Amino acid sequence: MTMLIAVKNDSNAILLTADKRVTYSDVNGNITGYSDDYKKTRVIVNKFILSFAGRTLIAESALNYINDNDFKLLSMTENKDIRNFFREAFLKGKQAFEERFPGLAPTSTFLLGYISENKTTLLLGFSSDNNYEGNEYEAAIVVDAESEEQENRIREGAQLFIHNKIKENNGGFATFKDLADVYFGAIKQVENQKVGNTGTTLLLTLDGIEEFDHC
Repeated sequence: MTMLIAVKNDSNAILLTADKRVTYSDVNGNITGYSDDYKKTRVIVNKFILSFAGRTLIAESALNYINDNDFKLLSMTENKDIRNFFREAFLKGKQAFEERFPGLAPTSTFLLGYISENKTTLLLGFSSDNNYEGNEYEAAIVVDAESEEQENRIREGAQLFIHNKIKENNGGFATFKDLADVYFGAIKQVENQKVGNTGTTLLLTLDGIEEFDHC
């Protein structure tokens, strides 16, 4: 299970938060081990921030395509071109997974943040459910769990956790790091073997990109 939180802040900023746990399973789906050192947030050409959930092979294959073609991103300014570039990368990742694991569901979600040409932040979500069309969001909590019921319960719990923390702090926080810690707290409080106790947040503002570690 993976959990991502992404928020467009009123201060013209985007935060992407994720845990760092990845689990390993046998052919029957039984967990055989895990690592808490796998980053599900990435910076691309110092311009875009990305987080992902689901099949790691899809993400790694997509990232390979992005890295091999990142020079194209440097000259892109149109939102349509940027959206299409990343959609193509995610489709390449999906194809690689289906070729290696035919019959397994290629489930994956990507959250992308960047600053458009007119200096406003954009948060896009790409899901295998709709073939990575790329939809715009103000905020998103992505949960990749065993059932829709479990996903909804975890998502609602995270929303309540964040709401209560913001209320305790009179509606705001002194720094983006404080806010990022709240978002990761909402992830960390989930009692699930597949959710880790360490994570990262990427912050994108007009001043650049900053990374926060959570442990």
